[in-house]
Amino acid sequence: MKIKNTIMNEPQSGNILFYILIAVALLAALSYSVAQSGRGGIGKVSEEKAALYATEIIEYGNILSQAVSQIRLRGYKDIEISFENTKITGYTNANCTEDGCEIFHINGGGINWMHPPPNANDGTPWLFTVNNLVNIGTTNVDSIMLLQNVDMGVCQQLNKKLHGTTTIPQEEDSITLTKFAGTYSGLAISDSGNVMDGSSAYCFEGNVAPAAGTYHYYQVLIAR
Repeated sequence: MKIKNTIMNEPQSGNILFYILIAVALLAALSYSVAQSGRGGIGKVSEEKAALYATEIIEYGNILSQAVSQIRLRGYKDIEISFENTKITGYTNANCTEDGCEIFHINGGGINWMHPPPNANDGTPWLFTVNNLVNIGTTNVDSIMLLQNVDMGVCQQLNKKLHGTTTIPQEEDSITLTKFAGTYSGLAISDSGNVMDGSSAYCFEGNVAPAAGTYHYYQVLIAR
């Protein structure tokens, strides 16, 4: 009888081990999936979602651009424009001495601060900075808003909607990544093929700073 029980239990033990191995494999797959989804990695967004995200990003840029124009029409100078807000620090502009020159104040631009769409980039918030765009305004440095570390698929959709192509030009060297606080001093955003020349909005690949293999979107707010 003991021999019989031993023979009967062997397949049951084998089945239990088999189920344990399956559970371990499923757990590993789930952990990998969660890790990947949390990364907001390059090219991980579906084409449909990328197109929707691109539309949202472009529209927000246009809204900010219009708000800046409205404030300037009220007589405020370019150095007085303030991007100070309650979400991200570092934008206090001493040149702006009243609410009317603040983009994110109800008495100024009346704009709500918005974070990028989920997974459209790595979660880095919008950056309001200054760079010189070739053939935009004069040779002076321009005011721009910059979305860093954009998903590659979203970057392609941005250029497709704006310029009819999914090609992503690569920036020549380094750009300015300093928050604007009233001073216009910055580098140039340009590419060796002159693809971005004269464009008020484009998604491009970094080169030195930001690094190659990363993608970034700019929208000109003030062409100087």
